[in-house]
Amino acid sequence: MATAEAKATRWQPQASERIHGQNCNQPITVIIDGRFRNVASFKTQGVDVLLDYFLDTARGKVTFSLNGPYTIDQKQQITPTAPVFDLVDTVGNPTSLRLVGNLSWSLRGWTVQSTVNYTGAYRDPGSVPVRKVDSWTTVDINIGYRVDGGSGWLANTQSNLGFINVFDQRPPFVNQFDLTSGTFGYDPANATLLGRQISLLVVKRWGQ
Repeated sequence: MATAEAKATRWQPQASERIHGQNCNQPITVIIDGRFRNVASFKTQGVDVLLDYFLDTARGKVTFSLNGPYTIDQKQQITPTAPVFDLVDTVGNPTSLRLVGNLSWSLRGWTVQSTVNYTGAYRDPGSVPVRKVDSWTTVDINIGYRVDGGSGWLANTQSNLGFINVFDQRPPFVNQFDLTSGTFGYDPANATLLGRQISLLVVKRWGQ
């Protein structure tokens, strides 16, 4: 992060230092150094979790996965002498816990996958008084069918029906209205105003 510094000093010019043709009776009192200097620091630490499990059965292949980060802290210091702020679990910044779980099943061209997205609770320090922002959990579902080879219009096709935020969960309320960050009663860094979304994708392949 870059910051600009301004320095002020008093200087009494000597007669030999005065600019020719100008009135230098008044001393220079301010010199501004407008150069940018990288004096700020931003440090973060955390743990990433990734678990995968596969199971092949006579009734299809089952896959389970769980992944996500656990952020311990995210400390910001504007200058070496400025106070240190921990941004974790505050509006507009990462939450300490965020998890994504997937469970899928596939058999003979069919694939069904469900995804659970979890964002942990955090604080809203911009609210007076400071309040808690609730956790947010959404569920996504994708159903796919693939045809390899064959004849007719269904030959070499793949279809996917997707549902995002199946249960139409609203984002948790944030008691802020900020045009610069886009915070209008919710936190766009950790949630979205878009509710349930449905999509249909059909892919047709010709030739090799």
